[in-house]
Amino acid sequence: MSEIIESVKNLSIGFNSQKGKQISILRNVSTNIKKGETVGIVGESGSGKSTLALAMMGYIKQGLFPLKGECLFKSEDLLKMSSRQLEKIRGRKIAMIPQNAGQALTPNLKIGYQIDEALKLHTDLNKTERDKKISELLHKVRLPSPETMAFRYPHELSGGQQQRVAVAMALAGKPDLLLLDEPTTGLDVTTQAHVLELLRFIAKDTGTSMIYVSHDLGAIAQVSDRIVVMYAGEIVLEGPARKILKEPIHPYTYGLLKSIPKLSLAGLPASMPGSQPQPGSINEGCSFYDRCNLATDNCKKNSPDLEHIKELDTNVRCFNYKELINQNNNLQTSITKKSNNSEANEVLKLKDVSISYAKQKFFDQLLNKISDQNPTVKDINIDIKKGETIALVGESGSGKSTILKSIAGLLKTKDGQIKFENDRILSSDLKMRNPNDLRAIQLIFQNPDESLNPNHTVEQILSQPLKLYFNLSGDFSQSILDHEIKINANAFLSVDETLIPTGEIVNVEATLSVGVYPSSMISPITILADTSTSAGFNTSTSYGCTPLTVTFTNNNPGLMYYEWDFGNGTISNVEELSNLVGGCTFTPQNASDTLIAAQRLVSLITEKGKLGSALSILKNEM
Repeated sequence: MSEIIESVKNLSIGFNSQKGKQISILRNVSTNIKKGETVGIVGESGSGKSTLALAMMGYIKQGLFPLKGECLFKSEDLLKMSSRQLEKIRGRKIAMIPQNAGQALTPNLKIGYQIDEALKLHTDLNKTERDKKISELLHKVRLPSPETMAFRYPHELSGGQQQRVAVAMALAGKPDLLLLDEPTTGLDVTTQAHVLELLRFIAKDTGTSMIYVSHDLGAIAQVSDRIVVMYAGEIVLEGPARKILKEPIHPYTYGLLKSIPKLSLAGLPASMPGSQPQPGSINEGCSFYDRCNLATDNCKKNSPDLEHIKELDTNVRCFNYKELINQNNNLQTSITKKSNNSEANEVLKLKDVSISYAKQKFFDQLLNKISDQNPTVKDINIDIKKGETIALVGESGSGKSTILKSIAGLLKTKDGQIKFENDRILSSDLKMRNPNDLRAIQLIFQNPDESLNPNHTVEQILSQPLKLYFNLSGDFSQSILDHEIKINANAFLSVDETLIPTGEIVNVEATLSVGVYPSSMISPITILADTSTSAGFNTSTSYGCTPLTVTFTNNNPGLMYYEWDFGNGTISNVEELSNLVGGCTFTPQNASDTLIAAQRLVSLITEKGKLGSALSILKNEM
């Protein structure tokens, strides 16, 4: 029997609400981590997977506290240790590899110095031995020229190289247990594959146990021996990785796997409806009841226990798991037919476009040109028709985002032309574009942390496009916002959360969704989406967000332009998305008259160009 490195027993973690009520975000969680084992923890944002992983190194987030249970590392309860005792374990016995290595590394310190700090803290090596160990660690994580790499700063490395440095720092103390918090999020598919292969090698070479936290089931499948699936603060399924992925006997896991696209099946993957319940909102019954197709009255009244299924070597929390055993052969996406847009009008045309990041010299600024013999992007020719969906794919640094930013006017072109609607040439200078063009072409950024003001509330952020492009304010603007928030933002946020600064929102999916809405709610003709579902969406939400964004575009039938991570097989979906334009409606069937009026107003403003004329027509129509 393998040695157990860490054991979690009946762990519950919670917080006190403003009314003084004790609310749990982890409930009665129990699991074991064996020596040399890699365990993947998956679940939607807010499921408690990161809270559990951090508790396993004795860390509880500010505002939370343990309600009951233990986290035993080699028979010692981490949750009862003092800070000084934990210092002797963290880094030396238990180490963590962060999600964003670029933010975790100190920008003004060289790589070698930062690894040396870890060696000083967690080993007894002298200076000569530490210098040798730095080279060994950099070599182990397969960085080229370790001696040279040690003298570089973090900004001089690519994202994948930064992640490898973070792995080297974590290995400095020769830990028994590694915690990995989504270490491949945001990396391109090739770099991600290299990092995952490196982690497999380290686990095999060193015998280190690993806990891999991720929303990416593909990554989890590649590195994990065992998978723990969490939902609403509970473990709902646990077992060998192969069994969980091939025979998911919990409806939540079944839904997650149905959300994964397959290159063999062209079509949009089915996303699960609804969202997780807010902490403290479930008083009785199964937490997955509202989203489950197999739910019965028994599920509504009673909460299932985590039951061990001996023949499958799996633990499951579901009364009706046997019904799924016969359905597992049908784990495939629905197929949609591709529409033909060959006769559609051309909306956007890039002709011989070259883009450079070179700084303009004095005379170049006077002549408004860029002199660069080796531009970043060269001789790009793209024709995009109304209602057509184009996918731009490639590794990091291939120029995808550069092209998008240039179309949006954020980067000047060196050569070539960008034509928009009836061969009208767009200025490459954002300041020279008219307000209608600014509204018509919208860019959705990948990282909401960089595109949203953390001090502004969701309500303030959604109100900005209405004020900026339509000069709307007052009660009418507020009624539009109320319905936008009700229909869209409340998929991830409570009403109270829409009134707090976005920087205080914990739910990553909610923050990402708020980053999408402002660009979509003003009826743009063209949307440029820069890997908008890659930086934190779980599988179901990622592909559930795709039809949502397409339906926004349909109000003003035009172009939807995507840049996608092709590593998840989404290229087949992008090729099929065009059939949704013209076939979907943005407004739900049960939408209120106010929202319908708001949509009609936006359409009239686009048609007439003046708010006063649009309001007059709307008043007569309504």
